[in-house]
Amino acid sequence: MENTILILMSDHGPRFNVNRKSVKGILKERNPFFSMYIPELFKKNEINDGRSLSLFNKIQNDRRCDQAGIDQHWCACLKRTELVVDKYLEKMAIEFINYINEVILKDHLDKCAKLGLDEITRVYKLETYISNDKRNITKKNASLIKRFLQEPKIEKDFRNFFFQITTSNNNGGIYEFSITDEFDFVKRKSNYLINKNSISRVNKYGNSSHCIFNDYTDLRKFCFCKNK
Repeated sequence: MENTILILMSDHGPRFNVNRKSVKGILKERNPFFSMYIPELFKKNEINDGRSLSLFNKIQNDRRCDQAGIDQHWCACLKRTELVVDKYLEKMAIEFINYINEVILKDHLDKCAKLGLDEITRVYKLETYISNDKRNITKKNASLIKRFLQEPKIEKDFRNFFFQITTSNNNGGIYEFSITDEFDFVKRKSNYLINKNSISRVNKYGNSSHCIFNDYTDLRKFCFCKNK
């Protein structure tokens, strides 16, 4: 054990159990089992690549997921505020459905059914717990700052959301996805940003994608074959 590193880990937590649709299930999927044994020799000869932090040193309380290379969709440290579904949120959910049909399944609609929106199970607004402004601005110096600094003109606003929805036409597929509403104040228009790699299918699809199962493995969770 003098020159051996032993690591035990899983790639993710439970994905398809009965509690997966709950917030607890979301967090469990993002916190897989992880344990490691490190010999003393390694502790004495560490190398920092700029992204990682040593497990033997104190990690800053304000470290963000993006600093650790963790995508927003998988980040377990964000504040989640559940929202009441309205037309604004429905529009984003439909945008996601269109993205699957018109981008992901575009070249395979001869085999795969077009998806529809059945239900929006829940929506969360995603925010960080950490304030980006660490300046200590008191009433005394606030007027001085205002005198010498002109507030920047905000042209775009970014709002991040996390959806869980059920689709139709594919045996009730349940998906989770993160979406950013990039609102342009100049054009008065929203641009919805969806990351294909950050879409989760949280119920089993079994053999429903048999027609593309071997040839297009990345489409398995989206495709419901027309030919049963």
